Amino acid sequence: MCIRDSFLAQFDAHLAAHPYALGPRPTVADFGLMAPLYAHLYRDPYSGRLMRRLAPRVHDWVERMNAPETQDLDAPFEVLGEDHVPETLLPILSHALDEHLPIVTDTWAAMARWRAANPDADNFPRFVGRHTFRIGEATSERSIQSYTAWMSQRTFAAWRALGDADRAYFAQALGAERVAQLDLDLPFALERERGRVRVPQ
Repeated sequence: MCIRDSFLAQFDAHLAAHPYALGPRPTVADFGLMAPLYAHLYRDPYSGRLMRRLAPRVHDWVERMNAPETQDLDAPFEVLGEDHVPETLLPILSHALDEHLPIVTDTWAAMARWRAANPDADNFPRFVGRHTFRIGEATSERSIQSYTAWMSQRTFAAWRALGDADRAYFAQALGAERVAQLDLDLPFALERERGRVRVPQ
């Protein structure tokens, strides 16, 4: 996958039009993106140089996020377009669905298999197996984390809560086949207590 198709390029293009993910001030979307971009890219000497060279607006965004004293946090805030999704965010959403949703789907399948094999267990272990995943043109193997399944419930709940008009908008904007994956039938609900994931009692 070339740089122009990467998340960094897509986010850099969005930041050319907007200073933050959803408007003139940081939101939870920015904080969600900040953790991996800062810890895994910006702070690493090699990938940090790549970010600075290939996605300079993302590099500057990381530095703004690390300097809250430079922001007017008391100013009125309105989300972009009164809850309209900017065109510059659509490639990022497509990217997330294409690369991360298959991982989440595999995770739920593994969770169901583990529970069927361990019906008397109170909690899921941190890892419930391993699987192969693909990011761009690269393929690798990773541990399947029960935490991923627990976190993903929020995304599926948000999708289920959308009305027909909103679903139709995303089907048109992102592709019907792509968003249809969000209709995943979760086998059970999960809760997390004291760092352990489990099915509610």
